[in-house]
Amino acid sequence: MKKLVLLAAGFAASIAILAGCTSAQQQNLATLAAQAQTNVVKACAIVQPTLLDLSASIPGDPNLALLAKDNGELCAAVATLDPSNVQSLVNTVIPQAIGLVSLLPIDAGTQATIRLALGAASIALSNWLAVYGTPTAAPPVSASTASA
Repeated sequence: MKKLVLLAAGFAASIAILAGCTSAQQQNLATLAAQAQTNVVKACAIVQPTLLDLSASIPGDPNLALLAKDNGELCAAVATLDPSNVQSLVNTVIPQAIGLVSLLPIDAGTQATIRLALGAASIALSNWLAVYGTPTAAPPVSASTASA
């Protein structure tokens, strides 16, 4: 579970760094985004198999199975970060994961840490979406401009 906390915290920090860039810092944005994705993918390679093994060893715990499923979706979305899957993470996956944390058989302090990390990730992703979300469509060209 501590690895899950580290994954969520690392992911939130990576996105927060990207969302808080000034225009002068944005020239390295592609490099930073690639590094963040690489780090999360590496963390997912450790956390997801652990959750799946834990879920298989405790097959009667539907909350653990759902957490493993949600974490898998989180890892898949981060691997291909774009506005549509970020919106899905913010609106569906992260809130579900936050709700499931209280159902896990772990101490209250660890639960609070995981919920805090997931909440920070959600806020950072919302900020990322506000800054780098789907670009607006170009205004239509008027007939007088097109004939000029």
